[in-house]
Amino acid sequence: MEDRWSALAQSAARREGPKVRIAIIITGAADHADRAVAEWLAGRVHARGDAEVDLLDLGAACLPDRPAAHLPTPPAVRDLTPWLGAANGFLLVLPGTPPDQVRRAVSWCGDCWRAKPVGLIWYGVVPDAEGEVCALEVRSLLDSVGAVTIGEAVRFADSDRSGQADLMLAELVSRAREVPDTPCTAETPLE
Repeated sequence: MEDRWSALAQSAARREGPKVRIAIIITGAADHADRAVAEWLAGRVHARGDAEVDLLDLGAACLPDRPAAHLPTPPAVRDLTPWLGAANGFLLVLPGTPPDQVRRAVSWCGDCWRAKPVGLIWYGVVPDAEGEVCALEVRSLLDSVGAVTIGEAVRFADSDRSGQADLMLAELVSRAREVPDTPCTAETPLE
C-alpha cells in the first residue's frame, strides 16, 4: 500500500509549472511534538518536488490578543504577515484543541488566509468526539476568513498516515496552484 501512495506523490510531483509555497504551521508545543510532525510533513512535501516549504512557529511569533481598535498593528503581526502572504496553501499541525495562537493568526491576518487551501493534521491522542468538535471549530474559524479547508483531517497517530498525508498534499498542491497572487495585510483583528 505504501508503494501506491509513493507512486501517487511522485506522479503528482512530475507536473510542470512553478513550485507552490506551502506554509507548515505549528503552535510551539512545549514537548516539541508538533515540530517533529512538521518536519516529517516537510519531508513528504520535498519528496514531491513541486512545492517549497516554510515552517512557521506561532508560539515563537508571540502574537498578541485583540487590542483596542485604536492601537497600531503590533510588530509581531507585521513580521508574520509576509510569511503567510507568500504561502499558496497551509498545513496546520494541531494538538487536540485549537490553540489560541491559531485564532490570533487567523484573526490578525485574515486576508492572508482568504481563498487559500488549508490541510489539518492532528497529533497526539484525540478522542473521536473531541477531535470532531475541534475540527469543526477550526474549520469554522477558517471559513470566517474565506480559507478553504480540504479533505478530512489527517491524524498523525493513524497507521496509514503516510498515505493520508500524500493524498492531502496532492489536493493541497493542486488547489494552491489555483490561488491568485493577492497582497495581504495585517488588519484590525476580527471580533
